Amino acid sequence: MPVKRLRLGSTGLGLFGAPTQNRPRIPHHTFAIQGPKDAQEFIAQLRAKGAKVDDYVRPYEDGAGYSVYVDDPAGNHLELSVTPS
Repeated sequence: MPVKRLRLGSTGLGLFGAPTQNRPRIPHHTFAIQGPKDAQEFIAQLRAKGAKVDDYVRPYEDGAGYSVYVDDPAGNHLELSVTPS
């Protein structure tokens, strides 16, 4: 599915539509961020702050990072696309 990406320095936002897709974690909004190299460490940090985080981690094929999925307080599904800092 096509994704439109907006970057400002090291921060980014990915937007896409999937009105006919019936896949887990779709639809969602994507935020490109910097974070820990270890995905489980990042998930633990998010959960310690009360975030609802999926157990699923999507590692990038090139090994340059990973994505984790969280729900915000309003129930919106968000992808945190992490480049290790």
